[in-house]
Amino acid sequence: MKLSRTKISRAAVSCAIFGIILLVSSACEKPETTIPQQILGIWSTSDPPYEGRFMRLTANQVSFGSNDAAPTNHRVVEVRSDRLHEITAFAIDYLSPDQQIYTLNLKFYPGSNELRLANRQAPVWTRGELKKSV
Repeated sequence: MKLSRTKISRAAVSCAIFGIILLVSSACEKPETTIPQQILGIWSTSDPPYEGRFMRLTANQVSFGSNDAAPTNHRVVEVRSDRLHEITAFAIDYLSPDQQIYTLNLKFYPGSNELRLANRQAPVWTRGELKKSV
């Protein structure tokens, strides 16, 4: 059976159209906007420059605060993660009050239940309850 050039051309065009549709549909996926369960909670540190301050991570919000003042709350716009051996790196994009998007880059160490800023070894943030200032 001999295929005509017309049939081959139609098949090629059909494949090309299908490929374009597939490419466009995958590019239109909505970004993840929910912070994963494994890092939800209130994180604090006893490191002197940050003592008394905390980060609160809820499903759709990042909050920064201290024991002395009300926290500032920021809506999460995108969450990305990457597993690096036993560590998971998170990039959390959030909206500031002036409508700017900022990124909080964190590394989560599940074995010790520690959170660190991605570009620093210290301070170490641990999950727990807020401690009142004395």
